[in-house]
Parts: sequence; structure tokens; C-alpha cells
Amino acid sequence: MTESTRLMVMDGATPETDAQVNQPFAAIKSDESPPVRLREMIAILLIVILSDLTIYRSFGYSGFASFLLICPWVIVLGKYRPRLNAASLLIAVLLLLVAGKLIWYGTVSIAILGTLLLFAFTFSLVGKFPYLHQLFSYMMLLLPVGLYRISSYHEYLLQTRTVTRFSSKLMNVLIPLAITIVFSVLFTLANPDILSFVWKNSNEFINDIWEYIFQFSFGEFWFWLFIGWASLGIMAQNFSYRQSSPSTYEQSSESQPAVLFDAFRNSLVMVILLFGGYLIFEFSTLWQREFPEGFYYSGYAHQGSAWLTLALAISTLILSIIFRGQILNDPRLTRLKTMAWVWSFENLLLAVAVYNRLHIYVGFNGMTRMRVIGILGITAVVLGFLLVIWKINRHYHFSWLLKRQLLVPVLLAYLYVVLPVDVLITKYNVARILEGDHAPAVQISVHPMTPDAVVCLQPLLECENEIIRNGIRALITQRLAEFESLADKQQAFGWTAYQGSIHYTLNNFSDLQQKNDSSDLKKNANALDEFYKYVYQWY
Repeated sequence: MTESTRLMVMDGATPETDAQVNQPFAAIKSDESPPVRLREMIAILLIVILSDLTIYRSFGYSGFASFLLICPWVIVLGKYRPRLNAASLLIAVLLLLVAGKLIWYGTVSIAILGTLLLFAFTFSLVGKFPYLHQLFSYMMLLLPVGLYRISSYHEYLLQTRTVTRFSSKLMNVLIPLAITIVFSVLFTLANPDILSFVWKNSNEFINDIWEYIFQFSFGEFWFWLFIGWASLGIMAQNFSYRQSSPSTYEQSSESQPAVLFDAFRNSLVMVILLFGGYLIFEFSTLWQREFPEGFYYSGYAHQGSAWLTLALAISTLILSIIFRGQILNDPRLTRLKTMAWVWSFENLLLAVAVYNRLHIYVGFNGMTRMRVIGILGITAVVLGFLLVIWKINRHYHFSWLLKRQLLVPVLLAYLYVVLPVDVLITKYNVARILEGDHAPAVQISVHPMTPDAVVCLQPLLECENEIIRNGIRALITQRLAEFESLADKQQAFGWTAYQGSIHYTLNNFSDLQQKNDSSDLKKNANALDEFYKYVYQWY
């Protein structure tokens, strides 16, 4: 090892590691461009046609879901030597779940997540796991690589030998196709019934094609161009990542005292004492106690949880900074690690305190989307903290930690998007109301919910409290009118606008719809107004 390399290792870095973390473009180099093939051209054409049908001329999320389901496999068929591996299959399953959610009840956030997963799938075809920093580099290079690929096509078509080979491949398809068409026409003409059927349906097909072409716009041409250009980049990118340095730090044979050891030791002693004192206060004031009327739930359980979560995140950063570089070659490292384990235990107790504060808030007036996000947020911080502990114990590089910590919030965001969060929230709140705790009714009154969550309100139609019972009936009636209007629009737009949850909800309330066809709108408005006033006491 050279002196400069040894010093970089002592400081917690390697040439490869720094390049990968700080300069993602420096971490990749293009291999020799893959050969141009007819299969690739056909795949790009199919992707353009598919994107036009399911995105540009689509009226809803079901169209985009179809694109996410079909496009990856078109890319596999067209890409030069795709490497299907465990990562690609896992991402394909995640894409399937996202597409299903888009068909059931789509949102912009789900569509964005699906797009990111599609790029992750194409990246995995080079045989690598798509860590976020590498994936974003890959996405940014799609258009430049696609532009370079155009020149490869130009050179390919200019070569006489290549043109001959291309023509030969084309003839292998066109000649059998032409012969098949000729005999098919003859057989059709020989049978009047078949001829009548083909003539009728072909006329409809030709009219549909003509109508489709007639709707062409200049903006659509640019959309085709962009999709084709990006597809060229996907087909051409065949990056190989430099062989990364070992995951763990290289330990020096000579133990050397670190300059900042005393500063880090004193810092750990101070935070251990500070956290210990605060945890005693936290558990003695907010754990297992009855809260008086007028207790500031939002300040303690909402804003307070956010500040404690930030404290955990900062603890994660501090531990990452301490245990790297020269510290790992200090002969007193074991003593520092012992203090780190004590502080880590206190941080985990602090995480328990945050969960307890969220539990207090949920217990006050029910569950909401933001409270679910809060639970997932503190979970992401805890998982990141556990990764830091693992890194310290195994002497891993910071780049190892960074790649995995970036995945944690993405995976939890995916979980939030794919799971029926509104359904789970509504079921929880309804169960609380039926048990006699009416406070969660305020969440039903002030927060939007997906159509399938409205179905979960059905048990409240039998609630003993008349105000809640009538209010929920009026609320459901109001939502059903909105869903009927949406269903009519979806039907007019066609299959690309289909949303399964809306039809599922309408089918579940078919009896209620019939009963309320001629209901008094004023009566429903009064019931809703009374319901809102009643539940506002828990807002």
C-alpha cells in the first residue's frame, strides 16, 4: 500500500469509495457499446407504441399500470444479453403490486414510485443491485447515452455488409408473412361467410385506426421522440461498476492514538448523562398516566415527537462520524465502543418514548394518515440507527452505510403507498367508535379517504349514537354521489381510466343507493352539520 493510500484509509476513505459517494458519475464507465440488432429496434418501436396507448392517450391510472406491467419485459426482449437476477425478479414483484394498486386506486405518488421501480428494473438487467445513488446516475445518463446510440445506428446502416445482413433478416420475416397473407386472402374469398365476417370487422378496425391517426398532434410526436430516445439509452447502457473496495476498513498493523479520541470520549460521556437524565423525566411524566382535560396533545405527541425523532437522527450522524478513520486504529477503541453501546441503548429507549407519544396521540382521537407517516418515520430513523451500530461493530465503510440507509426510507415509502392505509385507519377508528369511544369520529369527518375505506364505515350505520349514525349515513350518501359521477366519467374514457375501488364501493352500497335515490338533500345536509358539530369537541 502506498503512503497516500494508507493515509486515506487511516482517514476512513479509499479512492474508490470517495469517487462512488461524492462523484457518482466517476463510479461508472461505459463498456463497449452493444451491437445493434433488429430485435432492439422492434422493442423500441413497441415501447413507443405502448407508451402512446397507455400514457399519452390514456385517461387514468389503469393505462399507466399496463405500461408498468408490459414495458419491463419488452425491454428484456430487446436488450443485449439482459442479466435477470434476484434483484430484477424482486423489483418485478414490487412493480406488479404497484400496478395492482394503480388499477385499484391510483395517485400521482404511486405513479412516481412505479416509474422509479421501472428504472430500477432496467438498471438491474446489467447485473447489479440498484442502490439509489447509482440508479440516479443511470437515469441521468439515459438521454446522453441514447444520443450516442443514434450514431451507432447511423454507422450500422451505412455499412454495406451490415445493410445486406439487415435486409436478409428483414426478408426472413417479410417473405413468409407475404406468402401467409396471400393464401389467407384466397381462403377468405373462397368462403362467403368468412368473407362477410372479415369485411365487417376489418372495416371497423380500419375506421378505428383512421380515427386514431386523425387524433395525432404535434405534441404527441415529441412524446414519441422522447420515449424513443430514452429507450435507446436503456437498451444501450451496459455499465460495469468498478470493483469496489472491501466493505470493511483496512486495519493498520500499528495501533496509533487518534487525535480526536479524547474529544469523542468526552462527548459520549456528556450525551450519556444528558440522555439518561432526560429519559428519567420522559418516562416519569408521560408513561402510564391519566392526562387531564386540556392536555396539549398536539404539542407533546405531535411536535414533540418530531423533535425527538430529529434528536435520534442527529445521534445516528454523530456515531457515523466518530467511528471512522484514525479512531479505528486507536488502542483504546474498545473503551469508546462500550460507551457507544450505552448511548445506543439510550437512543433505543428514546425511540420507545417517541412511539409512546404517538400512541398517546392516537389514543386521544384516533388514527390518521399523518400518524401512520409519523410511525413509519421514526421506524426509518430506528432502522438507520441500527445500521450504524452494525457498521461500527463490523468496521464497514461509510459508503456501505450510505447505500443501505438511503434504501430504508424508500422501502418504507413503498410500504405506505402499496398497503391499504386508509382501510386500516378507518377500520381502527370504526372499532373504537363501536366500543363507545366516539373521539375517532372526528378523523372520519375532517380527513379524506379512499373509496374502499368508505366501505369500512358500514358498521357505523348501526351505531347506537343517533348523531353518528345519521351523520355517517349522510356522509356515505354524499360520497356515493361523487363515486357515481366518477364511474360515469371512467366509463366514457375507457379502460385506461378504470379504478376498481370505486366500482367495489358502489356495489357494496347498492341497497343504500336505491333507498336514497329520492332522499331529501336538506335532511342529509342537516345530519352532516349536526355530526360535524358533535365531533368537533375532539378536534
